[in-house]
Amino acid sequence: MMVMKSIECNPDCGFMIRSHEQEEVLSVAKIHAKIQHRLNPTFNELKKMMKSIKTI
Repeated sequence: MMVMKSIECNPDCGFMIRSHEQEEVLSVAKIHAKIQHRLNPTFNELKKMMKSIKTI
């Protein structure tokens, strides 16, 4: 069984990133927050938002 990581933005935005690579999820989410929402979250803040999804 593999585990994917994911971060979802608020429902009004609809952004979601999923990957097997935690670093990719964090980087893409950070870029999204900066460009779309003019926010600059830390990687620790983003890690708190991250969920694990078990895949087959």
